[in-house]
Amino acid sequence: MRTESASDIRSVPNERINERIARYARVGVRLACVVALLIVFCAVLGQIQSPALAATRQVAMATLTSVGIVCLALSGFLPPRDSGRAIRALSAVALAAAIIALVSRAITGADVVSPLLSRVITLGYLKSEAQCSIATAVCMALVAIGQFRRASGHIVSADYLTGSALLIASAALLGLAFGVPDLHHVFFYSTMSTPTAGALFLLSAAFIVTDPEQGWAALITSASASGRATRRHLLLAVFPIIVAASLLHAIHAESLSVEAAVTFLILLILAPLLLLIFREGLARENRENAYAALARFEQHAASDLNRQLAEQAALLLTQGEERRKAESGMYRAQRLEALGQLTGGIAHDFNNMLMAVSGNLHLVRQYIAPGHPGHGHLESIETAAQRGERLTKQLLVFSRTQLIDVRAVELDVVIEGARELVGNALGPDVDVVLDVQTAGVWVRTDPEQLQLAILNLAINARDAMPMGGHLRIGTSPSVIETVDTQPRQFVAIHVVDDGLGMTPDVAARAIEPFFTTKEASKRSGLGLAQVYGVMRQSGGELRITSDVGRGTTVDLLLLRTEPVIQPTMPEPHASQPAATHASRAPVLLIDDDEEVRAAMAELFRCSGHEVIEAADGKAGLAALASIKPAVAVIDYLMPGLNGAQVARLARELQPTLPIIFVSGYADTLALEQLSDAIVLRKPVPIDALLSTVARFAVEQ
Repeated sequence: MRTESASDIRSVPNERINERIARYARVGVRLACVVALLIVFCAVLGQIQSPALAATRQVAMATLTSVGIVCLALSGFLPPRDSGRAIRALSAVALAAAIIALVSRAITGADVVSPLLSRVITLGYLKSEAQCSIATAVCMALVAIGQFRRASGHIVSADYLTGSALLIASAALLGLAFGVPDLHHVFFYSTMSTPTAGALFLLSAAFIVTDPEQGWAALITSASASGRATRRHLLLAVFPIIVAASLLHAIHAESLSVEAAVTFLILLILAPLLLLIFREGLARENRENAYAALARFEQHAASDLNRQLAEQAALLLTQGEERRKAESGMYRAQRLEALGQLTGGIAHDFNNMLMAVSGNLHLVRQYIAPGHPGHGHLESIETAAQRGERLTKQLLVFSRTQLIDVRAVELDVVIEGARELVGNALGPDVDVVLDVQTAGVWVRTDPEQLQLAILNLAINARDAMPMGGHLRIGTSPSVIETVDTQPRQFVAIHVVDDGLGMTPDVAARAIEPFFTTKEASKRSGLGLAQVYGVMRQSGGELRITSDVGRGTTVDLLLLRTEPVIQPTMPEPHASQPAATHASRAPVLLIDDDEEVRAAMAELFRCSGHEVIEAADGKAGLAALASIKPAVAVIDYLMPGLNGAQVARLARELQPTLPIIFVSGYADTLALEQLSDAIVLRKPVPIDALLSTVARFAVEQ
């Protein structure tokens, strides 16, 4: 629904007033045309009935004048927008009469056509000597041309032409009204009769207001403020007429001399003229002030708009930069997540291979005496397997599939524990300074993994200082960071070197796994990736600041926590004596890797156990239907049913069945949901595996 504004409401009465004025104007035009026709009729009738009047040039109306006035009056009855052709035809007749009169006066010095035409029309009965004056012919020509222009839609020029005719007729009427005896002695006005001047005056005034919606008439008849001002100013035109009539009366009464009358007339005419001049000047000044104020407002608005646009542009630029950073961070996180999944899968397969190597190595040791020449080679193989085990642990820590042992630890104790590791790894060329300022401060992390992370950072710093340098390992007790819109308190570990530094591109990719700027034979590229994985699993952050030629600063942010009494942690893999051959308890072994399954089965058999092998979960569940093993050793990641699903279904068949998970895959959330289940990580130390199985077999 459209809501009307205040200006719309005010325009409704104005439109009604304008319509009423337009209706009155049309009636006035027709009335003026009727009066003009009556003047012509009376003048002609008077000449017919009074031969003396017909002979009077100043009172009688010439034939050409009568024809022109009649045609112009008839055109006034026609609407100018719908009857243009008829108006132009009538105006052409009036213009022709005026031109004939002017040409006759130019050739003979008198209007010889009008008397001749009156005799021809009346068949010699009317012998009128009335002639069309120059003023009359000019007035008729101006009005006729004005009607031409008005019918063609050129209202402004038509108003000027008709207005000029109005002034000429007004001068004649004023001269006759004031009794000026010598008006007709003027060549221009000679032979112009009073009825002619009155008729032309009425027609000129009527034609100006013919169309109240355009031209002067629109301004005069408007109900707006400008229309009202125009009508007030037109009333001032009556003032000189009244003053002049009063002064003439005083002159005729000999109460005022002509000179004094002229002086008063000039003063009285100048008074309204000066008033109009000053009002016009004030109006112009007000308009100029208004334009200046509008210009200042527009300038201020433009300046304010430019400022707002600049602020919006800066905001959009900032938002765009933040969005690009967020997208870059998202792509980086996605890339790291994909790499983490890849490394987790690689570590799983590699752990299976190491498990097979470790198992077969344990079996071979039983057949080779310590003094055998091949015993040294077995030691080399075991050392390589241990290096591979450490590498897979780094891969799993980065991929965050291995759940590290995050607990509350005293930071100073962990840093001091890393001192010896760092000192032994860096050598004498690197000066190590410990600046620990966190006495009694506890954090949440895995202490062993944190020490390994510090060692990796120290080794990277050593490689960045080939000629030696300084390494500072310091701590800051309180760092406030916003995490998920909530302020969190962190403790910072700073590892600062004065080495070669990194470019921004290298620093941005430093935590990616397998990315390294070193020679391929020196490093695996897992140092910073392992540190990043430890920080993320500890709920912390890793930040790198580096300048080429000025060194590198790595900040490790760890969540601060309250001190707790640290329980005594048992050794993760306490060696226990293997079971004797006296125990023949059956063991159900479910593993999809054939080499791992074969090695583990042979280990169990050598320890005196009966082994039932299954290549997948379905085969293992089928075996449970016919046997009752002392313990089930199950891999986690297998085709079809995974280890957790197999264990759950096995517990449904045999609720008291002990279960040992031996897995190289680190997603233990599903495994931990099973109560009383033991999880051993591949590659499992063989003694720990055999002792665990033997313990369940003895209990059985």
